[in-house]
Amino acid sequence: MIHNIYVFDQNGLPAMAIKLGSIETDSTLLTGFLSAMESFSKKIAQGDVEEINIKNYRFHIRACGALYVALATDKTDKDAPYRLSEICKVIERRQNNFEDKLMELEIKDIATKKIGLRERATDWAKIGL
Repeated sequence: MIHNIYVFDQNGLPAMAIKLGSIETDSTLLTGFLSAMESFSKKIAQGDVEEINIKNYRFHIRACGALYVALATDKTDKDAPYRLSEICKVIERRQNNFEDKLMELEIKDIATKKIGLRERATDWAKIGL
């Protein structure tokens, strides 16, 4: 289950925060932390952070153009990679217009819809399973 969705820039400033579940956070504090982790990872490991595990939750992070998208999920959520890809497509298609309420509704729909075998197979093909 996705609890929250965050879209933020390289400086950690949130462009969008959507609460769907039970995690209560200060979005500015969290996106600043995630951005700092991303910067640290690039300097130390020359790569991006893909996920961060904290107790019962997992934060999945993906670069989406000049922005980052992070999903706060249960550790058992297996569909986050697919959902991240789809959310990035929406953001790019809507040209980062975060005032667009339809974009927010579309992102919420991606986050809450049931994922079928077709979507899973497409995601598995991308990662070589």
